[in-house]
Amino acid sequence: MNLKKLSWAALGLVGLVVVIMGGRLGLDWWNSHNAGHLLDPAVVARAARVVLSGPQAEAEFPPGFPQRPGPKPISDQPKTVLTTTLVNKDGMWVVADKNGFPADTQGLTRLLLELSQEKTGEVVGEGLETLADLSLLLPEEAVGSYTPAEVGTQLTVLDAAGNPIYRLVMGRGRGGDTSGEAGSAGGTYIRFADEKTARLVFSNLHLETDPNRWLAASPWRFNGDQDVIRLELRPAGGGTLVFTRKDPKSEWSSPQGTPAGAVVRNSAGQMGQTALRGLWSGAPLPAKISQIEVELTDGRIYRMTLGGKADAQGRMAATLEAALAERVKDNKDMKAQADAFNRGFKGRLVAVDAYTQQTLFPPSKDLLKAK
Repeated sequence: MNLKKLSWAALGLVGLVVVIMGGRLGLDWWNSHNAGHLLDPAVVARAARVVLSGPQAEAEFPPGFPQRPGPKPISDQPKTVLTTTLVNKDGMWVVADKNGFPADTQGLTRLLLELSQEKTGEVVGEGLETLADLSLLLPEEAVGSYTPAEVGTQLTVLDAAGNPIYRLVMGRGRGGDTSGEAGSAGGTYIRFADEKTARLVFSNLHLETDPNRWLAASPWRFNGDQDVIRLELRPAGGGTLVFTRKDPKSEWSSPQGTPAGAVVRNSAGQMGQTALRGLWSGAPLPAKISQIEVELTDGRIYRMTLGGKADAQGRMAATLEAALAERVKDNKDMKAQADAFNRGFKGRLVAVDAYTQQTLFPPSKDLLKAK
């Protein structure tokens, strides 16, 4: 994913609202229900911090990446309160819970756009008893006879001064699914935090609270096929394969033999498209099984070391590193970028899809043409 800055005006809504209203909008705790939609786009325009919090099934990759049996049904998985804080830092959204790692801005845009377009729905009841039945309580309301299991998932938007300007609570789906996702009858129960009225919207909404699922998909920005001039593979079975080319228009060469160009390009391309599925601190890498290193035309070098399987879905644990080629080692700006990359991933594991390893490390016989 291209980690470009997110422009809220790109939602195509803020300018329209300003024109229609013909002046400054009253935004502090805007009564969305009076305007007929869940979220005012002008609140989005002032967003400096977005906090998502609530009970959710445990993360797929606990720290340490232990081997686990097959996945349990959602209803059987233990729930824990997870919180994700997204911060607008100089125009780029980052995940504060993951040391400022770039956030999935496309996912955030989709969520806020969806809420901006969603009608407030029908009033279905009032009072704490109703809210508890629909898993719409606020944490501070879960006292006495009420339990944390009856607490909803909250979306809070704060402005640059740290003031909350919007707070939505999402409960179970109409079909009884307390995850807030699709219920059998369709629809989701919601409330505005400043009132004790339960509402039913007719879309299947979901607020993701696991910070691992808010990470930007790609840890780097390059086109594997067009930008890579050196590819070094150290597969699990041992040995090292090195492929080089003078520039992206040149043919690949290798001291091990004649490269199969298409297969080498696929391997380099997969490195450029690697998607992160999780990021954790303080966990040792399982047994090292393979490593890939690429050098780009501008002299940047990226290295990924893959360990064992992380979970029952076959995702892999990996570490990431950056370096510079000898020809650019004195470039201060590039050195600062590489150092920042390494600080961000030092002592951390990432999770990548299993097919990533399969594409990165095809059999040696496929990488080299038969003599």
